[in-house]
Amino acid sequence: MEFVSRSLDDTVKIAAVIAKKIHKGSIVLLTGDLGAGKTTLTKCVCDIFGVNDVVSSPSFTIIKEYNAEDFKIFHIDLYRLSSDEELVEIGFEEIVNDLESVKVIEWPDCGADYYAGFDVLRINIRIGEDGIRYIEVV
Repeated sequence: MEFVSRSLDDTVKIAAVIAKKIHKGSIVLLTGDLGAGKTTLTKCVCDIFGVNDVVSSPSFTIIKEYNAEDFKIFHIDLYRLSSDEELVEIGFEEIVNDLESVKVIEWPDCGADYYAGFDVLRINIRIGEDGIRYIEVV
C-alpha cells in the first residue's frame, strides 16, 4: 500500500497505520534518499509506542535503543557500514535475532543476509518533485 504525506500531521497518521503492523520481534526496513523522512517516520512510530526519549538519527552512533511501553526499539542506521565484519562488531546478529524487541533499520542493504529468513516490513519513502512524500509499505 502507498500513502501520501504532505505534512508532519499526515506522517503521524500514516505512522499510526504502520504501527498496527509492528509487534515484538518485528523488523522494519526503511529505504529512501537522504532527507526523505526515515527518521521522522521512526520518531512518529516511537511516539505511538510510548517512547519518551528524544528520537534522533543514529547516523553517527549507528544504533540507538529506546524503551517503549512493552518492548525495546532498536533504531539502526547502516548507511556508514559496508561489511559483515562491521556488523559483527556492533552485535547486529544478536539484535536482529532478539524476538522481544522491535528493530527499525535505515539503509538495510548491508545487513540483508541477517534478516533474510525473517518476516520483515519494508517501507520505502520517496520525495516527489512537489516535495510530497510517498510512503510505500510492503
